[in-house]
Amino acid sequence: MKISAVMPIHNEGKYLPYSLKSMLNAPLDELIFILDRCSDNSEQIIKKFSKITPYPTVILEKKDQKWRCPTAENYEIGFNLAKMDIIFSLAGDCIYDSTIFNSQNFSDADLVSFMYWNLNLFSSLHIHEWYENFLKTYFNLTHLWEGELGYRSGIFGIKRSVWSQLHFKDVPSEYDDLMRRVIKSNYTYKFMKEAKNYHLRAGLMQGRQELQGMSRAQNLDRYPLWKVITHSFLHFKPYVLTSYLRERKYHIYKRRKWSKEGLT
Repeated sequence: MKISAVMPIHNEGKYLPYSLKSMLNAPLDELIFILDRCSDNSEQIIKKFSKITPYPTVILEKKDQKWRCPTAENYEIGFNLAKMDIIFSLAGDCIYDSTIFNSQNFSDADLVSFMYWNLNLFSSLHIHEWYENFLKTYFNLTHLWEGELGYRSGIFGIKRSVWSQLHFKDVPSEYDDLMRRVIKSNYTYKFMKEAKNYHLRAGLMQGRQELQGMSRAQNLDRYPLWKVITHSFLHFKPYVLTSYLRERKYHIYKRRKWSKEGLT
């Protein structure tokens, strides 16, 4: 089986030299970049990289936003462009273990999600990085109440035939939603803990925290208030909790409307 990978980019120039270096000799058959309204030097870095890859690359510039969740929209666009048997979701702020791009990983699963660790290259203080990695290793509470599905990440690959039946949806947590629908539709899922991928941001920015909170508020059966408080406290993510409470009260995400210029 051949492999495509999709990497949405929004002002990732700080991280791309490290991320793309790890991708240079990856055993891919195609790499698709979705440039989402970049205003930094991301495009120049990617074009330079595309000239030296041993596999084909596709660069698509996205000038406006139609979905409420830009990440879900970017992956839907990229996955629609992908031509190979397996499609990977990647990000521009990660260093990748090339062993994840092995079609044999999918011999017993339709969707495979891979472990990643935190690695802060741009700070001499590594307290947050070490703390998050400690939680991943010894204190994964989500696993206790969700079983194997408690282990998941946005670094994953899915068989094209399965994705073509499910697609992405315009929801705050696009990969989490897709993984749950894979299982609900009786496809197989597994998580590979052995992978040595590294996320170069220790913790999530405010915008992604807010999307996590919105996602949890729309799944109250799985995320009662006490779980969200625990998660926000342990991971130092205050905006997950505040967004969760706002969404429960005002249903902001469901009432959002987008124009070509953005949020209105």
